[in-house]
Order: sequence, then C-alpha cells, then structure tokens
Amino acid sequence: MANHRNYRNTFSNSVKWHRDLRVAVYKRDLFTCKHCGKMPPKCPIDYDGRYACCDLVIDHIVPAIKGGELTFENTQALCGTCNAKKGSK
Repeated sequence: MANHRNYRNTFSNSVKWHRDLRVAVYKRDLFTCKHCGKMPPKCPIDYDGRYACCDLVIDHIVPAIKGGELTFENTQALCGTCNAKKGSK
C-alpha cells in the first residue's frame, strides 16, 4: 500500500508541476505564439491549466528526443500550426 500511495502522490505532484509550468510559460510568453505572434482569445483555465478555447501548446525548444528537458527555460508557447510545422527540428 505504501508504494501505491507514494506513486499516487508523485503522479499528483507531477501533474500539478506540469500545469504550473504550462501556466507560467503562457504568462511569460504573454499568451502569444513565439513563432508567428498569434494571440488567441482570452479563455478561462481548465482543470489541466490549459486555456480551453485557445490554440497554444507548450513546445520544447530543444526537443526531448534530442535531450531537451521539460523545464521553464526549454519551453515556449506555440500555436498548433507552428508546433505542427516545427516538428522535432
């Protein structure tokens, strides 16, 4: 039971950290795509920390496949279109 409880706490903390990171990156980038400058309409934050009706995603600057970490410094807000064009370049 202790292992299950620790896993659940770790998972819960991880989800909260990801949500907090996402919101912090959106705020730092002024809710604007760093590639094209698109600013989606203002929307309420949903339970995952995402802006429900906007087209922004969190993108790794250095892709995870190339060793990039999920950190504040290595992430940026991109619109879905720019994120799809970027791929893992």
